Amino acid sequence: MSNLIVSGLNYNFASLSIREQFSIPKSCVNYALEALKQSPNISEAVLLSTCNRTEVYAVAENVNKGFGDLTKFFNMVQTVSGHSALDPEFKLIREDVVLHLLRVASGLDSMVLGEGQIMSQLKDAHQAALQVKACGRDLDYVFKLALECGKQVRSSTNLAKGAVSVASVAVELAREQFKDLNNKNILIIGAGAMAQTCLKLLYSATKNTKIQLLNRNRENAEKLVASFNLLAHNVTVADFEDRDNLAANADLVIMATGASQYLLNAKIWLEKKLNSIKKAKQIFIDLSVPRNIDPDLKQVAGISLYFIDDLVSIVDKNLASREELIAQVELIIACYMKEFINWQLTKAIIPTITKLKIKMEEKRIKEIKKIKAIALQTHSIDSVNMNEQITKSLINTILHEPITHLKSITSHESLIQETSSLCRLFSLDSLNRKP
Repeated sequence: MSNLIVSGLNYNFASLSIREQFSIPKSCVNYALEALKQSPNISEAVLLSTCNRTEVYAVAENVNKGFGDLTKFFNMVQTVSGHSALDPEFKLIREDVVLHLLRVASGLDSMVLGEGQIMSQLKDAHQAALQVKACGRDLDYVFKLALECGKQVRSSTNLAKGAVSVASVAVELAREQFKDLNNKNILIIGAGAMAQTCLKLLYSATKNTKIQLLNRNRENAEKLVASFNLLAHNVTVADFEDRDNLAANADLVIMATGASQYLLNAKIWLEKKLNSIKKAKQIFIDLSVPRNIDPDLKQVAGISLYFIDDLVSIVDKNLASREELIAQVELIIACYMKEFINWQLTKAIIPTITKLKIKMEEKRIKEIKKIKAIALQTHSIDSVNMNEQITKSLINTILHEPITHLKSITSHESLIQETSSLCRLFSLDSLNRKP
């Protein structure tokens, strides 16, 4: 019987330095899914890779062999990335997989409670797996259920209304450090969703602040500035190649890109003494996974460097005041969890009931053939028609109690035991074999 499993790393169990070794960029997701499809013990797979987690949801006949395939997959990912082998310790099976995914979709398992970006990330992961036919019936149902749960949480509770994003926490961190972000020189590197959020928050909440936007593709940065008419807000686009010099002159640098290497390298700064202006204080915040700012940049005098995991302290301040909301979300999750369990039980029952009916029908037809043979010899055809009706009614009567009993079972483990017993008693597994 198929089993749901999940394996990987997330911010609850692994530090940023570990998570970034498993990060899979969007451009490589399809290749990764194709590799998962080749796994001998995995029949379905969905890959979810964000700044806070890299997790593979899968379906496997044998749980241990399935986890073995996922471990090989993660080791292969690291080999491609040039890292040493690490074994992901985060592993769940069956109902626990679904509960975890429901919490992720609801925003309860995010670094920032209730953040909405995870919904689009789940949709993308689901669609990518469907596109390459890595996602089958089971994972398709589970991911649709999780997305429906996430929507329900956001429409019927205030969790999302009061939620902050990783980007907004970064801006809050900068505001705490500087006390005032007005009249500052700010550099944002990146043009994705997180960089855009930082940009909107900064230009709308500051005065006399110069904001420069950099992106490897300058055209994308220019389109972003034009779309929000930001030139009037003192926002300009600069050349990506000038990032070191521009960063050296900035009070605040926010990095949020999908690059796989350091874009600000400590060696360059230390050798060229790029901090020669001697600003009293510079704040560098790197929201990228893997990190795009060399951690050794902390050695440069005057620079305070923060990574995405450093935002947790600010996030925790908002957590205590939202306990009541969390309880409301947990109740919604419990309802969707019950829906999954009912679906799972039904999915397990139907094949066995179908096999049982087929088996009984085969035996009935066999007996009717015997009766027909006798009837032809005795010329009593009317009795054959009567026996047809009687035997059909008899089979339905015999099957009524075991089918009703199966449908009443609420424990998945008990159901597996009962259906297995029925299959053995009536030799139902033989119906799957080709003659």
